[in-house]
Amino acid sequence: MRKHYNLPDKYIEIIETVKKEQGFTFENDALKYILDEYNNGDLFVKRFREMLKLPEIKNYLTRLRLATNTADRNSTALIDGMNTLLHLNQVHNTGEMYEDNPNPVLKHSEERLKEKIARNKQIKDNR
Repeated sequence: MRKHYNLPDKYIEIIETVKKEQGFTFENDALKYILDEYNNGDLFVKRFREMLKLPEIKNYLTRLRLATNTADRNSTALIDGMNTLLHLNQVHNTGEMYEDNPNPVLKHSEERLKEKIARNKQIKDNR
């Protein structure tokens, strides 16, 4: 079957690039390859994996991981500090760490946050 398509130059350049990279003789072969790869999803995965190997991406992901870990530790420290202050200003004058004896205010707050996250996930899943 023959069909004629009018494509912008940027798409023609992509076909030419694939043709060269894969060693094809004809643009038709490159186009079939692109369509097969799209159909299988392999082309995207391959390109994504190549991107993750780039030094600037690796550095960014490392910084992101370190920042996330730091934020997690800081959040835990803040919650423990807040819990201690709440205990000191209430009947419980223990100053215990949060994990050992959580304050009802913080415990209620955490439960509400979990409910909110679950509700938002449910809304997202129902879309």
